[in-house]
Amino acid sequence: MRIWHSILLAPFISAALAAEGPVVELDYASFRGSVVEGIAQWLGMRYAAPPVGDLRFEAPHDPLPENGIVDATQYGKTCISSSLPRVLDYHSEDCLFVNVQAPAVPAQNKPLPVLVFFSGGGYNFLSKPVDGSGLIRASGNNIIVVTFSYRVGMYGFLASKEVQQSASLNNGVKDAIKAIEWVHKYICKFGGDPNHIVVGGNSAGGSMITHLMTANNGSNTVSKYFQGIILQSASFPAQWTVDESQYIYDNIVKITKCDKAENSLDCLRSLSVHELQKAHHTFPLPGADRNTTYLYGPVIDGDLIADSTLELFRQGRFARKPIITGTVADDGTSLGLDEEVNSVAEGIDILRAEFPTLNNQQQAKAESFYFRRPTTFKKFNSNGGESSNRISFARNTETAFGEIRYACPELLISEILDKDPVTRKRHWRYLYDLPKYNTTGGPVVPHSAECTPLFRAPNVISRADAKAMVPLMQGYWTSFIRSLDPNPHRHEGTPEWKISASGEGSSRLWIRKGQTAMHTVPSEQQERCEYWQKADLRQ
Repeated sequence: MRIWHSILLAPFISAALAAEGPVVELDYASFRGSVVEGIAQWLGMRYAAPPVGDLRFEAPHDPLPENGIVDATQYGKTCISSSLPRVLDYHSEDCLFVNVQAPAVPAQNKPLPVLVFFSGGGYNFLSKPVDGSGLIRASGNNIIVVTFSYRVGMYGFLASKEVQQSASLNNGVKDAIKAIEWVHKYICKFGGDPNHIVVGGNSAGGSMITHLMTANNGSNTVSKYFQGIILQSASFPAQWTVDESQYIYDNIVKITKCDKAENSLDCLRSLSVHELQKAHHTFPLPGADRNTTYLYGPVIDGDLIADSTLELFRQGRFARKPIITGTVADDGTSLGLDEEVNSVAEGIDILRAEFPTLNNQQQAKAESFYFRRPTTFKKFNSNGGESSNRISFARNTETAFGEIRYACPELLISEILDKDPVTRKRHWRYLYDLPKYNTTGGPVVPHSAECTPLFRAPNVISRADAKAMVPLMQGYWTSFIRSLDPNPHRHEGTPEWKISASGEGSSRLWIRKGQTAMHTVPSEQQERCEYWQKADLRQ
């Protein structure tokens, strides 16, 4: 029974009862939420047992029973990031929490469509969950939004023969699967439709969804839990096997002195997070000379992840659902790459740190594609006066990284979807191209910029051009969540978003204030991407 639904809709609701918050009873716990400006929300609910102690490096277990009514009015702590000298106050190893936001007064007296949104962070970091209340209001109170946390860094993706034999690989992905199973099982208690779930995510969150699409060679073991897909700037890092990842484990046990223990994995489990965090930093990837920004990520285990993501798509081993895919104009920016890039050689070294299989021929091609001319930045002295111009190859490097990791894989997947007889009529593409800020090198549309208008209300965005994008973005997205098509409920006056396969070449919706329209991918980018799609970069 949906207790909260009957309480909130009752015309004789008392002020005292409303102040207590809506209660939802699940089979392992009862959670009391809150109502904030018309949105009922239950935050920080456990969807799995705390992955601590003996459960560190294990696949997620079922949540433990909890007595009484559990307070669910605050978000749970965020999973611990890598490359931090200490565990921050809002971080914890005990971090497997799910959040549900729903209209307090639904627009329809039937189960609502559900968006489950996956946050990004390169599999090494994890931001706090997005607030879905603006999206719910934009839908006319016709959807529910669910967010959750999953393990990142070594806690989610440590791989070695020891882990494979005595623990579990790819636990961050398994956390996501556990969360989706939780939603499918329990969302009806919150007024949601378990048979109408859309999974969406940005960056590593989008990448995570591609692993759900290709899980177990694309069988329906996981994909049966969702009916639609939204991939926003999905990332495609280099992927390694368990054997190739062994050196990371070996470095960690050496730093922690667990290499002296009879059982190194048991030793790692016995350490406090503060001791473990001292070894939770980055190393060079195999074959690279400098540290990578994103050391940890899903590995090819031959089971859940049978091969690299792009290879699985090439072979047709993926779930076929209505799908939105897209990127932003400058997807390589705001990702922690070095800002000081003083030469072409430094730029190539940064690319090799992320894609160490780049051979000499590919490096030369990258130079001809992206490093023909540097960007000139104005340099200021300590008094604020301009002293000189500085030459930098940072933007060149970011552009190369953005295409290799985001834009070109998205183009390849789009081409595969558009040729597939099932997905070719159910695939919509976009390019988000509204600059978020200006630099001395020019305007920038940074990585995941589309999340700002998507999850924020116009009254909390200061720039007029960004405000204008909110109803447009929210209209398309909520229409897709509701009907698995971005058009039926789109914002009034916005153009029809045509399917990708409907135009000449690779057609996508170019999203920009006052200029939003369908267009094709520029031939120059198609040429560059065709080259990278044939390169074996282990993606």
